[in-house]
Amino acid sequence: RVSGIDSPISIGSIDTINKSFNLSLYFAAFVSGALMLMFFYFIGFYFVRKIDFTALYFSLLCLFSAIRIMSTGGVLIRQLTLPISWQWLVNIELISIVLIPMFGGLYLFSLVNQPKFKSILYLFTGVSALLALYVLVMDTYYDSLVVPPFLYYVFAQMLFLFFVSLYTLIQRRTNLSLYAFLAYLVVFVAGINDILYSKLIVDTAFVLPYAILFYVLLQAIMMSRHIAFSFNKVEELSGQLASANKNQEQIISARTAELHQQSVDLQKYNEVKDKIMSIIAHDLRSPIASLSSVITLAEIGDADDLETIRTFFNSVKPHIDNLNLTIDNLFLWAHNQINSNPLNATNLPLNSAIARVKPLYELVAKQKEVTIVNLAKEPLVVRADSSHLELVLRNLISNALKFSNKSGKVEIYSKVVANNMVEVAIKDSGVGISQENINRIFDSKTHYTTYGTSNEKGTGLGLRLCKEYVEFNGGTISMESELGIGTTVRFTLPMPKG
Repeated sequence: RVSGIDSPISIGSIDTINKSFNLSLYFAAFVSGALMLMFFYFIGFYFVRKIDFTALYFSLLCLFSAIRIMSTGGVLIRQLTLPISWQWLVNIELISIVLIPMFGGLYLFSLVNQPKFKSILYLFTGVSALLALYVLVMDTYYDSLVVPPFLYYVFAQMLFLFFVSLYTLIQRRTNLSLYAFLAYLVVFVAGINDILYSKLIVDTAFVLPYAILFYVLLQAIMMSRHIAFSFNKVEELSGQLASANKNQEQIISARTAELHQQSVDLQKYNEVKDKIMSIIAHDLRSPIASLSSVITLAEIGDADDLETIRTFFNSVKPHIDNLNLTIDNLFLWAHNQINSNPLNATNLPLNSAIARVKPLYELVAKQKEVTIVNLAKEPLVVRADSSHLELVLRNLISNALKFSNKSGKVEIYSKVVANNMVEVAIKDSGVGISQENINRIFDSKTHYTTYGTSNEKGTGLGLRLCKEYVEFNGGTISMESELGIGTTVRFTLPMPKG
């Protein structure tokens, strides 16, 4: 845009040069035509269901990608003998390259339903909209002045979207997030190449339009598969309904009962979903953000900061351990709400189970200066599911540590009680809890949680899971506590028969 031509001169016969030029036009026509078809295809889906903006953003991404290809290279628009001036051709080219990453970002966020970083997305969207307006109203000369700094802006925008797609992949690990990341990776690499090529740093070619075509095709396949699956599901349900109508009274009665059960299940699944989303939003993000901050400090720090970084890692470690237990509890709770698991009870040495769980919390206990004392020395055997028993022990020991004060003590007892039952007690010298809140903890209809003595956050699921698993294995659980003195949680499990 400073001076000179923007592509090397071709030397050869008229036929050779025309053939080469026409081939480039044919290819541009094919690519832009494919993008325009996808624009009309998906804009139609948007008008069918306007509540979802994903199809709208995707169709506009296709539209401006097609316009970009038609206004560059051999300038396909010129071959259509449209009365468009050179200045407007430049404006069309600039507006398209401004709006492609803008709609690409809006589409990515809408596709993966990423609520985080939306403020940054809106900032980029606002700047891009202002740039497009600037190009639209200003003279071509002034438009060309913003091109060099605009390249750095586009680089920052593409880097941001690459980070978002990578973050979503790491956070969710679904096929959708994987495909979105891989497709955008191609666009990102191509965009970097085009920026370097435009600044004469590398001697390659402009490849971003074709990378966008690859990206669009991959996304179109994903969306089409989703739509096709929905249509197939509708057809399948329609067939089932037609078949059911053949035996009306009997089948309608059965179908009504089935629909009622599905409604109950759906309500239950929605409650599970809402609970999970609430926990993810309020309880899981904080420790992950803390870990991210520590990693960032480690990346930018120097040798003098090593001790500080180590201190930060030690402070984050209990939160990550608590996060691990929280995720286990969340998974098991959600799984139990949706599925009914068979009981896999075996004869288990109680001492061995405690010995496997206790070391998991030694570091947390050391950092809080709390002593874990195992007084369950008698070799007792219980009849229970191994994974259930360990989950109960982990949650109860974790809770005892969480609500213990500095220099406190957590004690583990066991003994045989009436009716061939073994009682395990976990006692702490912590802050205690009122009787009213004890009742709320074990009530499945309420959600009660509070912070630990070191600001540890829980989900309120741990003790509820303990109650479910203990009772599922034929035992009982109870809690005794006194504010300022401490808490003792007792649970029983049956001994092997015979």
